[in-house]
Amino acid sequence: MAPSRDVQSLHDIADKIDSRHPLAETLDAKSLLRLIENEAVAFQRPNSSKVRELVDCYHRCQELASRSPDSERLKDSILQWMALIDELFFFKTLTREVKTKRGRSQPLVTLKVEDSSFSRLGNTHDRKGIWESEGRTITLWLKGEYANENTTYRFPVETLLHTFVHESIHAFIWLFADEDHPKNYERVEKDGRHGTIFCEMLRVIGERIGEIVNSREWEHACYTGYYGPEEERPNPVYPPTAPQGSGRPLGFPPGAFPPGGFPPGRFPSGGFPPGGFPPGGFPGGFPPGGFPGGFPPGGFPGGFPPGRGFPPGRFPPGGGYPFH
Repeated sequence: MAPSRDVQSLHDIADKIDSRHPLAETLDAKSLLRLIENEAVAFQRPNSSKVRELVDCYHRCQELASRSPDSERLKDSILQWMALIDELFFFKTLTREVKTKRGRSQPLVTLKVEDSSFSRLGNTHDRKGIWESEGRTITLWLKGEYANENTTYRFPVETLLHTFVHESIHAFIWLFADEDHPKNYERVEKDGRHGTIFCEMLRVIGERIGEIVNSREWEHACYTGYYGPEEERPNPVYPPTAPQGSGRPLGFPPGAFPPGGFPPGRFPSGGFPPGGFPPGGFPGGFPPGGFPGGFPPGGFPGGFPPGRGFPPGRFPPGGGYPFH
């Protein structure tokens, strides 16, 4: 099946991007989102062999990560995930071979996986990925580093796979969205290039992948990695995952959350109170009623109250779960 005129225009832009006379972007960010929803393989061809490959690749990454594998095998599987996401959602534009001004052929975007931690001066030690427009490169780091310590831990692989989706959306929008559109700031540039269309694109693609892979771990990765670079968040929203036997936290403690996830409602903008979760979590999970009237001003100085967790009541109405 031949690509539509709009998809062909993306290929034309990609093919000319390194030429002396590059083509101008022809679609605004909202049109790019609609194009993905209406024409991307993941939405229009659910029985495609590439969709089945994505499921197999996802589970292979999980298996390799759980067995603390040779890093090269895990890196290769993550790189395959990257290429499949590009083909299923971005019309194979990111990995499209284009000619440079010197006539050499190379991918439009270089995809890299590093078995190390992000360690650039002045930045966080738990950054998982980045899109760098100057070199047209997306890089993932398999490990995080404890602040002020010379020890590392490996990120959950589902978080890394979701991080690639996040960064690939940055790349796709940067490459193909019309920067001169009157609503470009609101849709793209706002909140550190996490405008309304970025957030919607991340939600739409994340939910579709969730339907394909049918994984609670993917759902968790979507919730905790919903929006924005970690270094701009005022409070950490979840603890890092560390290797077994390291004495470090291994994610949320058992019993902290109920089987069905959080009850309806929205967490306060400041995140969790300073005291954080009690060491043993909440043995009974969240009660059915939730929490009355939201968190008290300033949170709980000593952490959450002991016992079975929150008193009866409801979470404050309005909004959804994802952290901002």
